[in-house]
Amino acid sequence: MVFTLTPTTLKPGEKITIKGTGYGIFFTEKSGLVVSLDGVATFGVDITETGEINGFYILPTTLVKGNHKITIEGDDMSFIVDDTPVGCVNYSEIFNIITTLTKDTNFWFHTGNIYYKLVDEIILRKALDEEKTNSWKDTSKLPFIPKDFDCTEFSKAMLGYLVKYFYPNSPCIGIIYIKKLEGNHNMLFFINQKKELWLLEPQSDTWMPWSSGNDIVGIFI
Repeated sequence: MVFTLTPTTLKPGEKITIKGTGYGIFFTEKSGLVVSLDGVATFGVDITETGEINGFYILPTTLVKGNHKITIEGDDMSFIVDDTPVGCVNYSEIFNIITTLTKDTNFWFHTGNIYYKLVDEIILRKALDEEKTNSWKDTSKLPFIPKDFDCTEFSKAMLGYLVKYFYPNSPCIGIIYIKKLEGNHNMLFFINQKKELWLLEPQSDTWMPWSSGNDIVGIFI
């Protein structure tokens, strides 16, 4: 019998649906197939041959955030308990999104929060457009001064503006330190509502997809 588990990511106390191919599975206190949670046997499972019916396994409310495993008849099914609010992304997922796309894990990663709000590109574009209407806010109009006000200061200035704009939410926007062939460069990055990584150049107010020619030195968010 082949078992499948959905969802693979859930909130504490949510239900998991487990299907067995060709059979319906009812989770009861009766004897039957032994179900174990994280290696500890819980209770028996009844099998019926009347057709394929969803079975529900109610997770203990005390189940902690992190990786877990349900085992039935030697089949291991992994799932994650994640208490990240809807529309947000946690720091671990941010790291995974970046490393999966860039194929790079050799960089420092500093985060101040547990989770961040995914960026709505419409709101981001509105923020950049409004920035241009105020000359004292428009970072792209500031003069570039080597070693005094360069890409580092441009990035910090833009990040401060956007964090205030998205208040009271903490947006998934940060500074990315990149090593390029022509030298190191600092700019912003953000993760949108599709969980895609984009780069944002504060000196021109433009954003672009990740380029494979870049190497990450560090991430600050």
